[in-house]
Amino acid sequence: MPRIDYQELKGLSDELASLRQSIVSYLKEYNRANDHFVEENELQGQAWSSAKSYHRNYKTISDSIFNALYDLDDTLKVYLPPLKALWEKLKIG
Repeated sequence: MPRIDYQELKGLSDELASLRQSIVSYLKEYNRANDHFVEENELQGQAWSSAKSYHRNYKTISDSIFNALYDLDDTLKVYLPPLKALWEKLKIG
């Protein structure tokens, strides 16, 4: 059974934190643009109403991705120190 290398997992955590920061900024920009589109009163008619209704649901998806990225990042950060301590104790890593 292959073992998990601490440095690889730490690298994954660091990369995830970096990606999370950039993705979260994109999600915030998207949410602002999407909110502006959905709240725009000058765009009227059935097609615009349908498009606004469709895009209104994207905020929930965007928020879910935002929360999942933070949860994953936080979980890895909590998991790494005890794992490192265990590996040092067992002289694995």
